[in-house]
Amino acid sequence: MKKTIFVLVLIFFVSEVGQAQTTYQEWYQEAVIAYQKKDFSKALEAFKKADELRPNHRVIAYNLAATYTLNGLYEEAISVLQKRAGYYALTDFEGDSIFIPLKKSGSYKELLKKIEKRRKPIHTSEELFRVNDPGFHPEGILIDEKNNRVILGDIRTGAIYSFDYNGNDRKLLLDLTEYGYWSAMGMSFDKNQEDLVWIATSAMTIFTNYEPEQEGKSAVIGYNLVENKIVHSFQKEGSHLFGDLITDKKGYVWVTDSVNPAIFRIDPQANKMVEMFKSEQWWSLQGLAFSERGDILYASDYLTGVYSIDMESGTISSILSENEKTRGSDGIYLIGDRLFMLQNGTNPMRLSSIKVDNAGKAYKKTWKVLENNLGELNEPTLGTVVNGELYYIANSPWQYYENDQPKLENWPEIRVWKISPEKQK
Repeated sequence: MKKTIFVLVLIFFVSEVGQAQTTYQEWYQEAVIAYQKKDFSKALEAFKKADELRPNHRVIAYNLAATYTLNGLYEEAISVLQKRAGYYALTDFEGDSIFIPLKKSGSYKELLKKIEKRRKPIHTSEELFRVNDPGFHPEGILIDEKNNRVILGDIRTGAIYSFDYNGNDRKLLLDLTEYGYWSAMGMSFDKNQEDLVWIATSAMTIFTNYEPEQEGKSAVIGYNLVENKIVHSFQKEGSHLFGDLITDKKGYVWVTDSVNPAIFRIDPQANKMVEMFKSEQWWSLQGLAFSERGDILYASDYLTGVYSIDMESGTISSILSENEKTRGSDGIYLIGDRLFMLQNGTNPMRLSSIKVDNAGKAYKKTWKVLENNLGELNEPTLGTVVNGELYYIANSPWQYYENDQPKLENWPEIRVWKISPEKQK
């Protein structure tokens, strides 16, 4: 047994956060200093503040549990580790001697069983096709029912391609770089114009033509498939990262900004793009989904979980009291009364779903994991729903870069999966 894990984690986090002074970082550093002075009571209070201001951080949670243990508050320590296991199901604390006093507890043994269960491999989807093209990095996906095609956008090159349903007959639809744009991000068909595709594009550092002066550049464009031309373009002043978008029946386009977490609404007819929703609970917005009636908008924050927004009142609420379980969601999709979440910010990565009511609240006991802890599921990112089936990219190759350069010799075959309605239940 060893105690060095705790100290190393502290040092790592301080070096990580010390470059930018924010409130939760200052509390964390105060906790480190108190710990080093063996003032564990003061360290605990500081870690609690850091955890409150920066929730669902595996390192903060680890050290909060450790300081609870050092203060003799064993059940509180286990409670923190249980919450952490909702998004980080690893027993990395097992070898740390600080936690030895917890091991006699029945709650601790239950925690280990829970983590073991959450690491069980689960596979229910079926494969649509694979693409073997080292360097090809799709993020967004659409199903073009009219032309029986699958559309994939490339983050690295800004190219958007269509394929047949077997992954063959690849055709270039649009090269965003020809129009001065960047990486291809989320995409959505217009609800009222079947040939109009809306595309989010942002200057990612892995973009092949990336230049430092492009940092913070983002846009949303409308592309007509029949006319083969861009018919709309929207940008906002300042630094943004538009990652995902959806459309509604009124003709609006809704877009998430991950850098300055907010939701924007585009009115193509009025040629306006305005900020609609913002919350102090948000850190890095990702996917969006509307209820069938359009009165509830769901939004996923990568760090704090999934939220529902009442479109009439503007009230923003977490969908669960234990919202850490929805942490790490990228794309989110509503099929019937179940919300599906592609969670690549959890360990292990997973596809999960949960039943939601008409007010946007989730039923805790209806949680279901459909894909979990598979080598091929690395990383699930965005998807699209057609006729009740969820099509999604199972392994967007974000982990195959070094210093923003692709490791082509290790590049995986890209897998497009789908999950049918009967498998979703």
